[in-house]
Amino acid sequence: MGNPKMDNREIELKYVLSGRKVYEDLEQRLKRLGGSHIETKEQTNYFFDANRWLEAHRSTLRLRQNRLTRSVKWLLTLKGPNQYESNQRFNGRMEVEKSINESQAIEIIDDPSKIYERVKTTLLSEGIPEKYFKMPRTAWTCLGMFENTRKVWQLSDLEESLELDYARFPGDKERFELEIEVASPERAIEVNRWALDFLLSDSELVEEKRGKARFFFETIGYVQPKKKKA
Repeated sequence: MGNPKMDNREIELKYVLSGRKVYEDLEQRLKRLGGSHIETKEQTNYFFDANRWLEAHRSTLRLRQNRLTRSVKWLLTLKGPNQYESNQRFNGRMEVEKSINESQAIEIIDDPSKIYERVKTTLLSEGIPEKYFKMPRTAWTCLGMFENTRKVWQLSDLEESLELDYARFPGDKERFELEIEVASPERAIEVNRWALDFLLSDSELVEEKRGKARFFFETIGYVQPKKKKA
């Protein structure tokens, strides 16, 4: 995503769309607003854990392949717990992300036991919570993967990029989503107000607090769905 992070923090607005028609209508709306389609990324997302250590710490470790028209990029990402779980529109969490080369990525996929050393050498640095330096060295496994098509749009009157996602999960499940990364919680409130005034209506959205990773973990049975409060 195009906006700079401060203190390894990611703050994102997320809008889960009610279906393919809303997704397609939103693309047309962006065109009418003078938006520019910057690029399309085909993404394959692999997830890892070691004896559920990351799950217990409400964290995720992801290896992502980004395929563009003329390039392929691999990203290794460690994410911490959401700091705004009561807010369905935006979340904020620690995120550390680094590029690795293709041979390193393939090595991890073929032998997940190699991932600890790669995390240690690329992601663990000053400013990362101390608990992550205590993550297991062994017993790492690849939990599986899901595919995502990400279309990046830009509007002249909005400094942030807009990312339209079409994610495909095991069991023929799919999800359509708009993501906007912002610099602060205050900016999230401003952009959310703009999005609901000019871009989307409540009837086009699904009330959904789960991110794509959590949705994937529930889909494969790695975690149980959270019980809804009465």
